[in-house]
Amino acid sequence: MEEKFIPDYSTYSTSELVDVYSRIDRNNNPLKSKALDEELKKRFNISPDTEINHEIVMSFLTGYSQNKGKEKLARDKDDEMIKQGWIAGVVIASISLLVWTISMMIAKSNLNGVEVTVYGIIDILIIYGLSYGIYSKSRACAIILTGYFILIKLNQLITIPGGQKLFALIGLVVFTPFLVRAIIGTINFHRRVVPVISLDDVK
Repeated sequence: MEEKFIPDYSTYSTSELVDVYSRIDRNNNPLKSKALDEELKKRFNISPDTEINHEIVMSFLTGYSQNKGKEKLARDKDDEMIKQGWIAGVVIASISLLVWTISMMIAKSNLNGVEVTVYGIIDILIIYGLSYGIYSKSRACAIILTGYFILIKLNQLITIPGGQKLFALIGLVVFTPFLVRAIIGTINFHRRVVPVISLDDVK
């Protein structure tokens, strides 16, 4: 009777096969188990004569699942750091755009204003562009934007009048940690590889 209820495992995806293998009661479903073993052999190009040791396979799957769980947590953490970094960059650029707009409204007719217009808009575009680079998980963009932002703030602390130094200092303290975290997140993203499970992992 069991033959009538044997699924067509050839239509299952690899992840579905692994899931069924980890849950099937082999003692009460010997024919299903055999059909599943045969499909796994075909799927992974294993010789039909090879005998599958269920305990070893289950140990491997358990270790694999644990490593995948750890990998997912690490990936989520890196993605969050990257997200915080590009959002910080967008906020920095948007604040600069607001300040630039106000400056143009106050002093739009003199030569000084023209210089502010040119350099100000270039600065804003650079920050927006680097922020998009961080969004795309670029390590170079994360490093460049962090360094660029810190240099700008340090220059402001040295050159601008005393009352405005406080705003530059606040910006430096508030945004730098997010940009540094973006560097870490992008580096970890590109360093990440599929975890390799050794025999020690499944013992």
